[in-house]
Amino acid sequence: MANLFPQIGIVEESESKLILKHHPGILINLFMVFWALGFGGIPLGMLVLFSSEFGVSRLSCQRTEPKIVDCAWSKSQYLGLVKMVPDRSIPQVVDAKLDSAKWSNNRGGGTAKVWISLIAKSSKVRVFETQYAIESGSQPTFQPEAAQKIKTFLNSQAPSFQIEEDTRWSEGFWVGAIFLLSFVLIAPLVLYAGVRSQTITLDKTRNLYLREVHTLLGTRTKTYALREIHSVEVGEYFHRRRWKLYQLTIVLNSGKKYKLPGVRNFARVGEIADRLQQFLRLN
Repeated sequence: MANLFPQIGIVEESESKLILKHHPGILINLFMVFWALGFGGIPLGMLVLFSSEFGVSRLSCQRTEPKIVDCAWSKSQYLGLVKMVPDRSIPQVVDAKLDSAKWSNNRGGGTAKVWISLIAKSSKVRVFETQYAIESGSQPTFQPEAAQKIKTFLNSQAPSFQIEEDTRWSEGFWVGAIFLLSFVLIAPLVLYAGVRSQTITLDKTRNLYLREVHTLLGTRTKTYALREIHSVEVGEYFHRRRWKLYQLTIVLNSGKKYKLPGVRNFARVGEIADRLQQFLRLN
């Protein structure tokens, strides 16, 4: 039957070999999995939504006659993977104007937007719109420069013109992405550290102390000679009101300690420690 709660016990014992196993239990493993899904999944979803604000905006213009300019506007989001505005035609553009709007929060801050209005004979189209926080103290520089370049082209005789704003790898994207990714990367690390079991093998025939840690990525093994074991200890390492955990520790002559995760049953841990000491003749 599968163990729901943490278990520690000797699964094999003879005069020449003793095998001890510790398993965290299904409930703890499930808790770690759901915790990792929440801790890493929520920021990952936020990262997808965050990336929707970054992409490529492009304005292309062609001079069809000396005083007639036709333009096409396109915009992509999600790092340029999804085209949100598919090549919108803007015929007979005659002027470009820089526009802005602000919404104050009455505390010295708020939100502001800036964009370029393309003035055509039959319409007025908003392009290169961006939003920023007033309290940041910095204003977008692309829109004013782009508006001036568009006006210069409209007043020239150049046959074509193209300008684009690529925000995919901007500083704002990297700051937000690194912050969210830190949570996404921590989750699998905690899952790797939390979902694991251990097997301790003491083999007199081979004079071997074998410690195996079973993780999601495989098994890590450490081997020592039996004579390197100095003692087997039981200690209380967590105590909060009525909740106590007791931990079995194998101490080497070098001072290095290998600790098994704690369990609540002190008598059980003490019994296992006594049997290990008897097997190793440490009494």
